[in-house]
Amino acid sequence: MWYILSWAVWVLRHAFDQTFAPAPRFNVDDDIPDLTGKVVLVTGGNTGIGYEICLTSLRKGAKVYMACRSEEKAREAIHRLRETLSTTTTSDINITYLPLDLSSLSSIHTFAAQFLEKEERLDVLFCNAGVMIPDRREITKEGYDMQFGVNVLGHHVLVGLLKPALTKINTSESNDKNRIIFLSSIGHTLFPPWYTQAFVPSLTVPGPARDGFGSGWPTGGIGLWGLYGHSKMGNILSARWFQKELGDSVVVTACHPGLISTELYRTTPSFLTLFTSPVSKPPSYGALTPLYLGFSPETSTSASGGRYYVPWAREVPGSLDVRARGEEGMRQAEVLDRWVRECVRKWEAESGGRGNL
Repeated sequence: MWYILSWAVWVLRHAFDQTFAPAPRFNVDDDIPDLTGKVVLVTGGNTGIGYEICLTSLRKGAKVYMACRSEEKAREAIHRLRETLSTTTTSDINITYLPLDLSSLSSIHTFAAQFLEKEERLDVLFCNAGVMIPDRREITKEGYDMQFGVNVLGHHVLVGLLKPALTKINTSESNDKNRIIFLSSIGHTLFPPWYTQAFVPSLTVPGPARDGFGSGWPTGGIGLWGLYGHSKMGNILSARWFQKELGDSVVVTACHPGLISTELYRTTPSFLTLFTSPVSKPPSYGALTPLYLGFSPETSTSASGGRYYVPWAREVPGSLDVRARGEEGMRQAEVLDRWVRECVRKWEAESGGRGNL
């Protein structure tokens, strides 16, 4: 009982700090250098935080790839980007849409192949796309929990497939390291404290561990918010794993972008917005921390790798759940990576596909 109470106090303390964060010291106009020659990939770049990341990247001269499911929505977003930037730039923006459905391993492999045909190097990858509190009955094409399948499995596989481009050495004078940013959330603290490990494979598929005998904790299931927390914990573990696997050639980080008004809330209970709307920030604020991690000279060295950042562009001691820290957190990251590889092997056996993680 005391453990759960102390956990609740810790969650509330950091939720308050990150919701009412100090004014940002990072300014996207002044603190991001010219990005001409950089190749940037943004998942879920057609809306919300992803759209703002695309906007700033293009404004600074980067070549941007927008990855999302809907071509129609992507085209609309690109049209808006061109209209917005037409008043501030004289040259046409360099943006390309590529279809990507993170709930399908087949789609992810097709996307990766298409991207690697177009580009030898990927300077910055923003793993931004995600889902929150979908209908419990929704599962991925391969039968995994939708939140974990999209938020974690999909992005983990994507990064693994794009390693040839992500590890390509940048030969420019700036000598910046390539970077990967996983958008996690303070929601990772919603993963119930009675789960002593940061990753629980049995929660990734429908069954008693995930669903119990009903739809919520009282009936034995973990609950949709707990599943969301599990997926956001997974994002942090992915960041830790890839920093270890890729070494000094790439800087890999995770972050909580803030309490932001985006389409992510479209499937959440309507009463929730009554409490969150008064303190929510617009998507431009949500892009601050990811942009800081993706482009700031301050986060260009290996010293930033494997770390977790909070609004606005800060690293706050104690803000990361203890289950994802230290040696135990790294062990859990290794367990996650082995599980992902097994999922890919299973997909290969069933579909005849080929995945090179």
